[in-house]
Amino acid sequence: MQKRLIVAVGLSMFILVLFQQMQSQNAAVDKQENKTETETVTESVAVDKEETASTEKDRPYSSEQSPSKKGEFKTVEISDNNLTLTINSVDSGLTGLVMKDKDGSMVQLIRDTEVSSYPLSLDPGVNGVWNIYATGKNSARAEISDGNISAVREYRITNKGRISIVNRIKNISDMTREVELNQGWTGGLATTGDLKEENFSKNRLFAKIDGKVKGELKEKSYGGRISWAGIVNRYFMVALLDIEEPFNSVETFNLDKKSKGCSSSDSDGANFPEISLKGRVEISPGREFTFSQNIYAGLKEYKVLKNLDEDMDEILSFGIFGFLSRIFLAILIWFQALVGNYGLAIIMLTFLLQIFIFPLTIKSFKSMQSMKDLQPKMTKIRAKFKDDAQRMNQEIMALYKKNKVNPFGGCFPLLLQMPIFISLFTMLRSVAELRYSTFLWIKDLARQDVLFASVPLIKDIPYIGSAGPLPFLMGGAMFLQQKLTGGTEGPQKNLTYIMPVVFTFLFMRFPSGLVLYWLTNSILTFLIQSVISKKNN
Repeated sequence: MQKRLIVAVGLSMFILVLFQQMQSQNAAVDKQENKTETETVTESVAVDKEETASTEKDRPYSSEQSPSKKGEFKTVEISDNNLTLTINSVDSGLTGLVMKDKDGSMVQLIRDTEVSSYPLSLDPGVNGVWNIYATGKNSARAEISDGNISAVREYRITNKGRISIVNRIKNISDMTREVELNQGWTGGLATTGDLKEENFSKNRLFAKIDGKVKGELKEKSYGGRISWAGIVNRYFMVALLDIEEPFNSVETFNLDKKSKGCSSSDSDGANFPEISLKGRVEISPGREFTFSQNIYAGLKEYKVLKNLDEDMDEILSFGIFGFLSRIFLAILIWFQALVGNYGLAIIMLTFLLQIFIFPLTIKSFKSMQSMKDLQPKMTKIRAKFKDDAQRMNQEIMALYKKNKVNPFGGCFPLLLQMPIFISLFTMLRSVAELRYSTFLWIKDLARQDVLFASVPLIKDIPYIGSAGPLPFLMGGAMFLQQKLTGGTEGPQKNLTYIMPVVFTFLFMRFPSGLVLYWLTNSILTFLIQSVISKKNN
């Protein structure tokens, strides 16, 4: 029985260590930052060259929309009801990209930090500043020329989370010009204030090169056919889609591990991931080279990723059992579409998994019950041979063999369930679908339960005051489960009380969706074990 106890404790500690390594805890629940509502008019139209030219010719410009003067830093803002872009005259890149979150608040995805170039900027090899001006509520134009090369960029917000940029580079000299193109995303990816520290370490670059998805790029240059590339953090992403020739390489910067350990503030020495697409094109005199950019900026939801590209869901970082996580996520989304609530969908998914692992649950419980039945006899053997350890072990092994009991039989089925648990853990703590999804009193299944923070007296209790009842319900269900299967005396009895307490305090900082799964799983397991126990008795 002591061996079984050691295995059980070791397995529990393994789970705890695994949790602590994978969980980046939020130290406290911050109040959500002030929300800024931007009222805009929805326009969802395709880029049309003739329409754009007509708009530029006929539309009267206000003083704020007139072409920028040479050497003058200027910004132009365009928007629809989901995105707001701020384009600058330095390199025609973005100084602001604000998206509407699921709760209606506005999230700035561009960091307020110094960068070598602005995100989505284009370098056509022309010195000077760009003339920029709005051509509509959701469209803008940028122009630059040095007498040899002229370049025009036409920005347009096309639909939910999508941006279209048409780039025209013309050789206006009398000789062939070679232009090296450079564009990408610099300065990392910003986020909301309450997730700033965690997301700082989760900025990650990705790309699809020669048909293969690379979910986390290393700091180097990649060559080949680039289909798409971008940057992602816990919930948000920016993806450069439908990348065309001549871009045939991707370079990444500032991916050293030291930068990920820095403070989330923009302090000296803090580096933020950058990705750059590079290409080269020769343009004959009088000829024009045109290429388009399509960009998605928003939440990294599973359905959105699948719509962008059938392979893009592979950028979701779910660890070693990621294939299971993606299967469970697809099932979870299907259940949500069926019942209209992610909390209910998590409960339904838990039911489904319990059906799947039911044979293992029975096997584990029967083995633990057999060990429990042998406990009185094992106690007598230990007392009789307490001065002869070798004889005691021989008698205990003989007892196991006589009763056809495997001392590790209760633990092995649990180990087989570990991939399921780990895949669910990584999925439920990081999917954007759960963000601001409600269930009962829980306002956000992607964050910890914080109901106690609004209850007088309880909110002032250290640590507990910033939590909620869900982890305590989970701990209670675990206690009942342990009580049913645990030992009745000695260390086993202590374990019955200790483990639920440890898990309760550990899960206080976990996302509510994950705690809800564990609560449901514990209740179902307890009910199954109760039925089996009564049947055996």
